[in-house]
Amino acid sequence: EALQQLTNALSLKLQLPDIILLDINMPTLDGFEFLAAFQQLRRQMKKAPKVVVLSSSILPSDRHKARTLGADYVVEKPLTSSLFRDIVSICTGKAGVATTVGRK
Repeated sequence: EALQQLTNALSLKLQLPDIILLDINMPTLDGFEFLAAFQQLRRQMKKAPKVVVLSSSILPSDRHKARTLGADYVVEKPLTSSLFRDIVSICTGKAGVATTVGRK
């Protein structure tokens, strides 16, 4: 559903989101499958949204896979309000932010 909405927004030249928060464990299409499909779509965008993967897994292999598939950031759950603010600040280029979000 999210991929279809992004595709529609792109084709209609609507505003795209600045950030996509993506959980690895989703019922229909998991986060890795979304990232793989989004890579194709991302190539068509002038300014692609930052993709932040949320995961309860701290396995290095999951982090590596997410980064390889195009995730801009990988963040361990739980997503607190403070962490959410940091993500928004970092992804939108706001200064004066604590560095709780790990880059690629």
